Order: sequence, then C-alpha cells, then structure tokens
Amino acid sequence: MIPVARLLPPLVACAMLAQSFPVAGQSLEQFKSLVAGGQLTAADADAREERLRSDTYDATARLELVAYHWGRQYSDPESAHRHGELVLWMIDNDPRDPVLALPYGHVQPRLSPRMFARAKARWLEHLEQDPDDVDLLRNTATLLAEPSAIYEDDANRVLAISLLERAQAVDPRNSEWPFRLGFISWMEWLKTESLEPDRSSAAGALSHFARAHRLGGAPYGPLALRSAMEAAFEAGELDDARGYALEILDGEGERHVPGTEHDEAVLGDLRHWANVVLGRIALVDDDTEEAGKHLLAAGRAFETRSASDPNMLLARELLERGEREVVLAYFEICAPFWERDRLDEWTVAVREGKIPDFGANLRY
Repeated sequence: MIPVARLLPPLVACAMLAQSFPVAGQSLEQFKSLVAGGQLTAADADAREERLRSDTYDATARLELVAYHWGRQYSDPESAHRHGELVLWMIDNDPRDPVLALPYGHVQPRLSPRMFARAKARWLEHLEQDPDDVDLLRNTATLLAEPSAIYEDDANRVLAISLLERAQAVDPRNSEWPFRLGFISWMEWLKTESLEPDRSSAAGALSHFARAHRLGGAPYGPLALRSAMEAAFEAGELDDARGYALEILDGEGERHVPGTEHDEAVLGDLRHWANVVLGRIALVDDDTEEAGKHLLAAGRAFETRSASDPNMLLARELLERGEREVVLAYFEICAPFWERDRLDEWTVAVREGKIPDFGANLRY
C-alpha cells in the first residue's frame, strides 16, 4: 500500500480537479448524473440497469451506474467488475467523452487488473487510428497517470508523459497539458520511501505548474496557481512560493473565477491556502508571530465561502512550537462554519498541552 502521507500534494490536486473543476467539454447534465449516481440505492441501480437493457444508449442511466459502482468498488468486487464493464463500453462507443478523463472513468489496476489491461489496450487502439486527437490523448493519459496505475507499473507513467507531451505539441496554448504533466512529476514522490516531500519531484512539478499558470484559462487557472505555490514551497523555492501566494491575495485568483457561488468558494480556498503557505514560510524564518497572523487570516478566508474543510497543517506546526493561544483563536474562527464537536475535542487537547490528531485535515 502507498502511505497516505506521501499522497498529500497529489491527492489534494486530484480531489480538486475531480470535484471542483470540470474537464473541458463536460456538460452540466453529465455532472448532475454523476452526482445522482453517487446517491443511488441498490434498488435504484437495478432500475437503471433495466433502463440500459431497454436502451443501451441511455447516457443518463449509464453515467449514474458508473458513479454508483465507482463509489462501491473498493468494498464490492462485483461493483468493481461492473464499473469496468460500463467504462469499457464508453471507451468503445464514445472514447472522446470527457467523463473518461475523470476518476469515475478510470479502471483501477489493483481492483480489476484484466479490465485495466483491456481499457489500456483499447485506448491505444484508438490512438493508432488518430494519434494527434487531443481528447483521445487526454483520456488515455489520465487513465495511465492514476496514482494506482503509476505505482503498479512505471511504464504507465512514462507512456502518460509521452501522450501529454504530444497533446502539448498539438495544442501548445492549453494550460491543461502542463498542469497534468506537473501532477505526474509530483507522482515521482510515490517512488521514494520517505514520508517527507521529495524536492526534486516538487521542482519538476513546479516547472510545469508555472507554465500552466502563465497560460491561464479555465478550468485550470486557479488550480495551477495554487499547485505552483505548493510545489515551490516543497521544492524549497520560498521566494517563488511567497510570490504565488501574494498573487492570490492581491486578486490574481479572481481573474479565473466569474463570480458564481461555487467559484467564490474556490476563491476562498485559494486565499486560505495562500495564508497557510505564507505562515509556513514565516516559520522557516522563525517568525512565529507572523505565522500566527497568517493562520488567523487563513481562517477568515473560510468564514463565508469554502469548498473544503479548514486545513490544520500550519496549526500543527505552530503547536509544535508551543503557540497554543493563536491555534485556539483559529479554532474559534472556524467554529461558526465547521464541525463544532471536533473543534471542541481539539480545543481540550490543546489546552492540556497536547497536539491533536488532525487526521485528514492535514491534507485538505
């Protein structure tokens, strides 16, 4: 198994990409079908299967079933197999469907090794017929660049890189390609045994994320900016990390968000993480007072709009330096819009001089 701690930056990026940013071409109807599929009961799924038997091309029923079985595949081998069947049909019949570039459209090699091999082979057959089709290149590369696929066989990583580089050559002004290449560079971290970030992997990722940021454009603009900031910090390029963080706080992030409620939440996340990174930079300089100010600012960025939970990484690092009061104040800022019970539990631990187990909130 891959240690969860080593997946921190890639998983954050993957989660944001899958949940906060649609793949180019994905429709609102497809998004709604995937969300609905995750909420199906077993009886609902049987009803969708009946619809598919009546009409093989019922796209709504198929996508709802894809999402239903995708969510159950880790606990139910039958769901893993059925998910693979549904995806293979899509690869055969509509290989340019943008859903196939999302995690929902990826067959997991450890759960369904034969299905994965068949999916990979079919993608490569499509590319033999049309080697410069960017939709085919995207959909094939994203399957091969899944963390589990890379960890299973490094040849998948090498092939994914070559496909994305080809897409970049065909479509050089699209920020998607350098963003995805940056993600794969960060995946190099998986090959190390250390739980600490790998600076060479982060530096490689930074070069791609910086290019994606320069190119800009939806939906990768905000994510490229945040990823460049985080990669710069992990690579030890603190001046660059500070520069990206200040871009966010000076309004650069707003250039990428049109102002919808969802996008406002994404902007809140950007400001939250910018302050987390600036606080961590301050701690590198042993400036705990400045770090504490950024911790409180990170909380205030989340007060009225957020797409995820408040991060506790900077809070933990301040607690390791004995800065309890500012962390308690951060909890109070978070309390009106987050889980009060958990914050109360952590508050008790901090007042007793302990460092709470922040769990997943060190990753989000």
